[in-house]
Amino acid sequence: MSKLYLIRHGNTFSLGEKAVWVGRNEDLPLSPSGIAQAQKLKAAFDDRGIVIEKLLSSPLRRAVETAEKLAMEIEESPLLNEIDYGTWGGKSTEELRTLGYDLALERWEDYGQVPDEAGWGSTAEQLKVQIENARELFIRYLARYQTVVAVTSNGFLKCFARECLQEYQDLCLSKQLKVRTGHLCELQYAAETWKVVSWGIRSEEITR
Repeated sequence: MSKLYLIRHGNTFSLGEKAVWVGRNEDLPLSPSGIAQAQKLKAAFDDRGIVIEKLLSSPLRRAVETAEKLAMEIEESPLLNEIDYGTWGGKSTEELRTLGYDLALERWEDYGQVPDEAGWGSTAEQLKVQIENARELFIRYLARYQTVVAVTSNGFLKCFARECLQEYQDLCLSKQLKVRTGHLCELQYAAETWKVVSWGIRSEEITR
């Protein structure tokens, strides 16, 4: 059965460096640890004999640099782009709490709910359309290839889970919706239904 691997790009901040929200408008490169994460992903695929037949990537630098460690031929697609966090971009979570966004942060972190009045550049409706188009892109390639890999960002992954996966509520309740940098998700698609094989796993946990 064909399998889709959704990968969150590697780290963009080094240990001890101030971490801030980076969205569609903050095009950061990978940090040294992020490059190491991408290399570990490549090694994990190779060790298991998994041949990446189709590799997709968000056009953001951090995603492309991750994808470049996995295979030579990359198709960049804006459908995999990160959310435009608007005024949140460049701010730390602590700074956002100081500005009174505690509830919006909780709903986004735990449930992937897009806040209505938080200054984001992406609306819930825009993201829904983006995810639906990305879903169709994945399905089209899964009909042609056994192994499809897509490198994207945490915001996209949360929205994809919310819009497409039956396991969404379980992921929320178990506090597993967020995918850490350099981690990935394994999905299968059959009978017009997505099945989560794993979500937010480390590279060494990849299965064939």
